[in-house]
Amino acid sequence: MKSEEEQYEQWLQEMRLASPVLREPEKMVELIFEGIDNTSRRKKKISKLINWSLSVAASLLFTLFVYETYVYPITSDRDQAGIALQSTSFLLEPKEPEETIVWTPEMGVIEKSQRLSAVWKERREEESRKKIFIYKFSQITHTNLIK
Repeated sequence: MKSEEEQYEQWLQEMRLASPVLREPEKMVELIFEGIDNTSRRKKKISKLINWSLSVAASLLFTLFVYETYVYPITSDRDQAGIALQSTSFLLEPKEPEETIVWTPEMGVIEKSQRLSAVWKERREEESRKKIFIYKFSQITHTNLIK
């Protein structure tokens, strides 16, 4: 085992000391330049393919955007959509500014907390009404297009 290791070390030293011999340097330079050209051509082909696919995807997205903006809102059942808008238009109208909460020195912590809790509940109910309206309206417009 030691002899094999010694032979290996000798061989390794010889390999380290030996300098490489170049028989045809011009051919080696040619091969290197060909490899560079082939690599750049492949990269150009790949980048052209990627650019083409991205431009096709962008044009499709743009077409869908235009379709949803100009064609999609036009429905055959406009009356139903109009009724939905009229019946819930109060949700979309701007409201008057809310009255400020007035605290009197006689109010206790419990009264203040009850008042704040009531205001918070009102706002939460209003938000849920808006969300329900948006959901119902989107269902109406989408089902009209399917029919």
